[in-house]
Amino acid sequence: MKKTGLLYVLFIYSISLNSQAQSASLDIKDKPASYSYFAIGNENINYKETISISGANFETDTTTDNLVLLSGGRTFVSPDLSFSINAISTLYPQHVTETWRLTNTFQGIEPHDLQTNQFTYSQVSTQFLLHYHPQAWWSLDLGATYSLGTFKRFSFNYLSVLSCNPSQTDCTGDNVVEETFGELIIQGGGSSYFSLTEDWQLHFTALVGIPVFSRIENTLYPELQFDSTAGWNTEIISSLSYHLNDDISLGLIYDFQYQFKDIQNIGTVYIPENERLAHRYGLLVNWAF
Repeated sequence: MKKTGLLYVLFIYSISLNSQAQSASLDIKDKPASYSYFAIGNENINYKETISISGANFETDTTTDNLVLLSGGRTFVSPDLSFSINAISTLYPQHVTETWRLTNTFQGIEPHDLQTNQFTYSQVSTQFLLHYHPQAWWSLDLGATYSLGTFKRFSFNYLSVLSCNPSQTDCTGDNVVEETFGELIIQGGGSSYFSLTEDWQLHFTALVGIPVFSRIENTLYPELQFDSTAGWNTEIISSLSYHLNDDISLGLIYDFQYQFKDIQNIGTVYIPENERLAHRYGLLVNWAF
């Protein structure tokens, strides 16, 4: 959460700095050049699930680091209107160890670890945003993101009081469980762009969103589709770039995403409440056109 707070402070600070930059008449064009970009880097994803079954509270919290590709671009159709398309793709998911825990005292049984299993997570997403620029250095943003993600659990035993009694110390199974989710999220927010010097530029975008379409399928229940859209997300994108010449710049990009999904069920089958926290960062190449 400290990282999240720092990002919001930087965002507000960037707006203050940019106002000063405008007063100092820094060179910000009326109609900035359109550009494309790509970045290769790392994604750090923390995935957490919590669920209560018959009074027993279960939780899992695991983190994975994957190689990731970020790419896209922005096109200006007029000095005060532009649109951008941004894509994120996990290139290779890593196997990590996930631990399931009983987190409360249940029928005299103290909290303890129930099982461990292997876990992988991968995601691809495409984002489309419209940007309205009241002034050249900032914009109001509105658009949508479609995400498709998959996680797999290996040597997994479905956790329930019936199939994995909390008194057991080893509930490891031999199942492979795959869960796939697709969701369309409407997003809105704003962006700030400004020049630190003649060659250095800084960019921030902050967005909040709500799902308008969601579908989850799990191989434990192949006949069921979970369609609840209860939840929300937030995203902050920032980049710092150095102009090598008028057309090409190099730099760093950082993408922060947090998403919360509420518990959902079909009859007695539940998808636990879950949270996804992602930090993505990489080396950035921009080229203007």
